[in-house]
Amino acid sequence: MNRGRAVLGGLLLVCALSLALYIGAGAARKALNRGTVTLFTFAPPQAPPAASLVSGPMDLNSASMGELMSLPGIGEHLAREIILARERRPFSYLEDLATIPGIGERRIEALRPLVCVLPP
Repeated sequence: MNRGRAVLGGLLLVCALSLALYIGAGAARKALNRGTVTLFTFAPPQAPPAASLVSGPMDLNSASMGELMSLPGIGEHLAREIILARERRPFSYLEDLATIPGIGERRIEALRPLVCVLPP
């Protein structure tokens, strides 16, 4: 009988230590004290961000302000400037962005894999 209790106690100790390593010692201690231990949780799937729904590079001549602002280094001000510039004259080349103050060669190179210029 004592041997069975020792084995059971050992198994409980191993389980408690494994749980402590799995969810963190502090959280495991609190969960064990409360008697509530949750090893798995279910989260409903979330919709992917809008930017990942777009296949291929973003067209500078038709992108919305929000789409432009999702690009790295492009905030509200630069997005507005891009829209104003393309309304005056649609972009023919990616390098046309250099006419906008605040957009230099480095920023254009960072945007190159993410944007394209299609005819209006």
